[in-house]
Amino acid sequence: MMYEYLAKPENPVGLQPLLTAVEVLEETVDADGIATCLFHNVETFRIGNLPVYNNRKQVTGKRTKPFEQMEYFVKSFPNIRIHFLCLFQEGNATTRLTQKVRILQVNLLSESFVFKEVLRVQKLY
Repeated sequence: MMYEYLAKPENPVGLQPLLTAVEVLEETVDADGIATCLFHNVETFRIGNLPVYNNRKQVTGKRTKPFEQMEYFVKSFPNIRIHFLCLFQEGNATTRLTQKVRILQVNLLSESFVFKEVLRVQKLY
């Protein structure tokens, strides 16, 4: 199932164009059975094939409704906060994945870049 595959933080490496590494820091399950995973991921920015900057992000992933919904809260330099809501609809042989993105905080210097990147990555798929 797609939900189970994407619930593992290391699996999106290669699926997202800039994502090159993941380091899981902590995994917990609360009293309601909601699994939460705190991890770092690294986006590698390149000029051609030459890596020029590795952006390390702190991510909290929550499986808020198993097999239906998960959320990611991302903190990134410089002072960027983004919320991703992923909704899964299982079909007979397919899964429909809808991703909603909310940019919660961004500084003025990186605002244009952040919006362009979000739109560019969404259009790739």
